Amino acid sequence: MDPVFINYFFTFWAFVYGLMVGSFLNVCIYRLPPKLFIFDDVLLKEESDFTYYLNRILVFLRLKKDEEQVILPSLYAEGMIYVTISPESIANNAFAHNFNLFRAYYPDPVNIVKPRSFCPRCGNMIKWWMNLPILSYIFLGGKCYYCKSHISPRYLINELIVGILWGTLFYIYGVKSLNVFFFYVIIASLSVVIFYIDLDFWIILDEITLPFTLVGIIFSLFIPYKFFVPYPRLLEFINFGAMFPSGLVNWFNHIVQSSPAWIHPDSLLQSILGAIIGFAIFWSIRVLGSIILRREAMGGGDVKLAMLMGAFLGPLKSGCAFFLAVVIGTLILLPLLLINKKTGKDQVPFGCFLAIATIITIYFGDKLIWLYFSWPMMVFK
Repeated sequence: MDPVFINYFFTFWAFVYGLMVGSFLNVCIYRLPPKLFIFDDVLLKEESDFTYYLNRILVFLRLKKDEEQVILPSLYAEGMIYVTISPESIANNAFAHNFNLFRAYYPDPVNIVKPRSFCPRCGNMIKWWMNLPILSYIFLGGKCYYCKSHISPRYLINELIVGILWGTLFYIYGVKSLNVFFFYVIIASLSVVIFYIDLDFWIILDEITLPFTLVGIIFSLFIPYKFFVPYPRLLEFINFGAMFPSGLVNWFNHIVQSSPAWIHPDSLLQSILGAIIGFAIFWSIRVLGSIILRREAMGGGDVKLAMLMGAFLGPLKSGCAFFLAVVIGTLILLPLLLINKKTGKDQVPFGCFLAIATIITIYFGDKLIWLYFSWPMMVFK
């Protein structure tokens, strides 16, 4: 059979599986944040999820003022309860009182396992044929089958994004590099979840970054070294013998050479170094920035996300991703600063920029690194 046809065939099915993964990630995006275990302000004033999401962006861009008083529905397996939280009530500890009241009457919060998917408007459970990626949204006309309330197109968009990520990554690496394909779709899919949660709630969950950092380090043992250091000759100018005892260097080289072809201790070392360096750099920025600015300069979630990126991308590629994140953030924030829509004291969901930069680096990191190290030769030759 034609190898090209086989590759396209499996690429299509990778896209389909990606759509199903995207549908599951939609659940994770809405239910993973601890805030959603009690409250879900997506239903604010009965506006659609897409409208709410757009309003969040407008508030972030300072194009719209945030409400002084919000209605926070509580999503539980047994039903929904609405409570009004104002600045005054928060000051009077009413929030804590309502929290305890809800936990007393509704001890089982919604999570990614239970209950089954249901319409947040009417509470009816969604049947399997109403939950097919893309198809159900089209057949239902973007509305709930029962109450005809609007379904946010964000569900559809997320499924398409993840499906495209899975399909294109499989097309690039194909059957011959399935280990690399799974390695990259894990971090790409996580980046989608992190992007939306950080944009919505300004948090990056430890439940995502910490365990998957360990997954990335362990998985790296089965990834060829070239995917961490695409151009090994870039490191030839470093004299490792002068930095470390020669016996240690020789011992490690012996392990690399004597290991089976499918085991890559050098990749494992790159993953560990990437995690350590990413954590150290962002932790230093967090500490020094807090001292200089006298306020929190960077969230702890961003520090752990940098560690996660380092574990999957290694020092070189994660460094490229960090630089891209700064560039993306600057391109977005600088115009807002110039038109006084934001100030230097405003919080910024930097995890969103890191997530976007991670996905870009997965696809173009090799070329960007080569361009960075080669441009002096091209310009001054």
